[in-house]
Amino acid sequence: KAEELFKECVQKGVLKAESSYNLGLIAFDRGDKPSAKQFMKEALKSDPEHIPSLYFIGNLHFIEMELDTAMEYYKKGLKADPRKTELWDAVFTIYLQKGEWEECWKLRGKVGLSNPLILSNLLKIGQMLGHYDEAVELVPENMKNDPTVRQEMRIVLTRSGRIKDALKMAKEDMERADGLDYAIVDRGGSSENSYLLIKRNDGILYLLCAKDQGKEIPVSFNGETVSINGFSDKVLLPEISGFCEKVCKN
Repeated sequence: KAEELFKECVQKGVLKAESSYNLGLIAFDRGDKPSAKQFMKEALKSDPEHIPSLYFIGNLHFIEMELDTAMEYYKKGLKADPRKTELWDAVFTIYLQKGEWEECWKLRGKVGLSNPLILSNLLKIGQMLGHYDEAVELVPENMKNDPTVRQEMRIVLTRSGRIKDALKMAKEDMERADGLDYAIVDRGGSSENSYLLIKRNDGILYLLCAKDQGKEIPVSFNGETVSINGFSDKVLLPEISGFCEKVCKN
């Protein structure tokens, strides 16, 4: 019945953009993506700045991995209203898909920091680009208890040389969560072949290599350096990620 009413509105030119948009949603819910896209285009013919249609048709192109076309629609929506956080989130996600980390980082003041996926990815990008202090400061109070966000915060702290703060947070997280036997405080570079973690049962720091997950190598730190059992090197804290990755490659 709703579909018929929307079609009648389109024919009579009453709320034409909104009605075409709603017909597009109905078509999408039926699994008819081509019709959904066509209805969104009809909505945009009536109102080129109809933001819900720009966002939705952008999402349709994103699903089809037509990222440049999706970006065009998102940016048209932002031109009409630059306050729309969901559009900035969509632009961020495209840059993320393309591996354009600097472009992602530039959007840190525009995206929705209450979205744990967006925020955790921003923290990862801050780790990669070396923006440690700024990355930690990005986290709003209402997100500081999210487990995914807290893991990335621990890693940022470790890479900035504040491993004591990372370990303190890790112990707090293990106390809070029943069944959490360990907490990650770092992972080895872009390949993520190694993990630095603290275990609940003994409070000791270990290096775990992804290729040999049964093998846990004890790690100790003294002041500003870290030592890995079986290796003579004493590594400065900010360099621990790269060294752990190197150990696990061998």
